[in-house]
Amino acid sequence: MNFRYKLFKNAVRTKDQEIYARYKRVRNYITSEIRIAKARYFEERIASVKSAASYWNLIAEATNPVRRSRIGPLKRERGKMEALPTTTKKRQT
Repeated sequence: MNFRYKLFKNAVRTKDQEIYARYKRVRNYITSEIRIAKARYFEERIASVKSAASYWNLIAEATNPVRRSRIGPLKRERGKMEALPTTTKKRQT
């Protein structure tokens, strides 16, 4: 990953087409290796699933890797911090 980044910075700095072509080859190779490793990882995890609930939890993990964080407290005009009211029900897992 660092090598890819260094090639990118060098290609941008020098504007050399040969360096940019090398960067693209390295970038594509690393991307494909990451995809292959991720696919293998989830294949192994799916093979070890014992129940339907854990299967669906794994599917959710595989398809939505980004978890959204909650919004923090709001700051009022006078500087006092106030938590947001919770209007949605928490989903049970």
